[in-house]
Amino acid sequence: MAALFKFYEEHLKRLGPSEDLVYGLEEILNYIDSLHDCCCLVFNDLLLTYEPKDKIWIKNTITGNILDLKNLIDSH
Repeated sequence: MAALFKFYEEHLKRLGPSEDLVYGLEEILNYIDSLHDCCCLVFNDLLLTYEPKDKIWIKNTITGNILDLKNLIDSH
């Protein structure tokens, strides 16, 4: 997932150089939607193989991770 964020940040840099890159969840999700073809290969420990995951899975995973992080921060 980190590589996907890096691709998006490189995209933002090409649009306009800035020292600080600031973007929200909706912007990264829209970027993923704008990609013609986007998937992740995720290792399945039981099958010992990689499984392709689509844009919906990627977006749900990113959203879930960010919400988990927000809840962790809010609980402290």
